[in-house]
Amino acid sequence: NEVLAEIERRKALYCPQPALYSLEGKTAIITDDGLASGYTMVAAIKSVERQGATRVVVASPVASGKAYSLIKPMCDYMACIVVSHSYPFWVASFYGCWHDLTDEEVNGYLKKLQ
Repeated sequence: NEVLAEIERRKALYCPQPALYSLEGKTAIITDDGLASGYTMVAAIKSVERQGATRVVVASPVASGKAYSLIKPMCDYMACIVVSHSYPFWVASFYGCWHDLTDEEVNGYLKKLQ
């Protein structure tokens, strides 16, 4: 599956060391800038559940109707400001300024957090 392969690629690139924290018995809050298909969020939810999170909260400012319907039953709470039923749906159309981050940009931001 392409989505799972991309998740594994990013995980290896962005998080080369084992996590320094445990989700066991905790609430996981997962955010995304927008949910188009929702499949990446499905993978994220399954990941935090496998790591022992007991509650899952999803937050995204915008989602397609399809993604919202897919994700909502999978989490304990979902915060989403805009659910769009327009077709075609592009997350970028809800932003005044949009570009996909490169791997270098993501790693740069992550390094600032350390």
